[in-house]
Amino acid sequence: MYKKPKAKPNQNVDDVIFVDRITSLFGDEVVRVESESEPGKFYDVNKTAKTCTCLYYRKRKGLCKHLKSVLGIFEKQREMMQKRDKNIVVYSKSLLKSATQKAVRRNDAERAIVCAKAAIYVDVCDFARRVPVIIMEDALLHPKFDEVLEITKRASRKSYEINDADSDLLIQVIYDCANIKVRDDFLFVNEDVEKARASLYDRTLTKRDMTEKEESLVRAIRYRSKIGGLSFDVKLMSDMANVWQYRFEYGGWTYEKLTNVWVKTNDLKFKDIRKITENDISLPSVDFHCSPILRILNKKEAIVSLIKKLFPDYANDTYKILQEVMWKMRSSINYKIQFNGEKVDFLVEKYCDNPFYGEEIKNKFQEIFNQIEKECDSISQWYIKAQFKK
Repeated sequence: MYKKPKAKPNQNVDDVIFVDRITSLFGDEVVRVESESEPGKFYDVNKTAKTCTCLYYRKRKGLCKHLKSVLGIFEKQREMMQKRDKNIVVYSKSLLKSATQKAVRRNDAERAIVCAKAAIYVDVCDFARRVPVIIMEDALLHPKFDEVLEITKRASRKSYEINDADSDLLIQVIYDCANIKVRDDFLFVNEDVEKARASLYDRTLTKRDMTEKEESLVRAIRYRSKIGGLSFDVKLMSDMANVWQYRFEYGGWTYEKLTNVWVKTNDLKFKDIRKITENDISLPSVDFHCSPILRILNKKEAIVSLIKKLFPDYANDTYKILQEVMWKMRSSINYKIQFNGEKVDFLVEKYCDNPFYGEEIKNKFQEIFNQIEKECDSISQWYIKAQFKK
């Protein structure tokens, strides 16, 4: 269960003693509070201008405990904590993000939104950063991608408190991503990446001016590439910003065409999504990104021996092979098809960015996966149950 963090210095709301409320010469509402550490000393908190005369505010220009109390932020945080305690069982935000993304990949809309709601309760800032990656990696540029990025920006602020509109939008986008039956052409084989680069120098192309909305979508993708994350995520966003700029300017795509690809779904409300249960976390959600599953498997003598037999060149790095097997045979499975009608198969050369592809490798990976599948499921069940006991 979520543990309430210890109060930081100058952040204990119970220390704030209200003395008087006045109106300044400029018409601002000012609240006078007494110092807890120095009785008889007073600070003026300007509720309108959001300033305070205490040393903490003057040095850091950040929200001090006096401002937070006057603005009611502490009370709202308490309400969020109470809601969180009532609605959330799973503690690991990494597991919740993984569970959401695996459900999106497998078109399991109900699981996707239930896990997404839990992830929002646990850490909305972290989840808001992940949603754009889920969209671009496992679906298609969403018509409201720029609105999602605005939430990502707001959620990064310390004073941010999620509202109904933001939570409803995040849930709706995840639901849409789980329902859509197509995904973008995979990055490593996407010819538009090279076309986008070439278009910068090809003066023979007829450029179409993007609409304001299309420019907003491209800016949002580019912004997400600049705020960090996994190296693959950063590259994905950087390349896809160029790709979608090319598609809108030269590739025949419009905002209207983009919206028509997406399945029209009913509007969802965050508050109406049910509470998460153990069964909502699929077993493939427990992977090497959010659990010690590979470290456990890599200590099994029978598994290690089989890997060394099949991949003698990796006798000293069996973990690497286990990681590849789990990714390609379990974690990356996506039921959506590309626009060309194909499914992405990371054991086929054109979809692969490393040496592990081809029929021979596929057979070896299958043999290893047959050996570890039951063990993976057993470890996953144990890991999920452990989370719900917290």
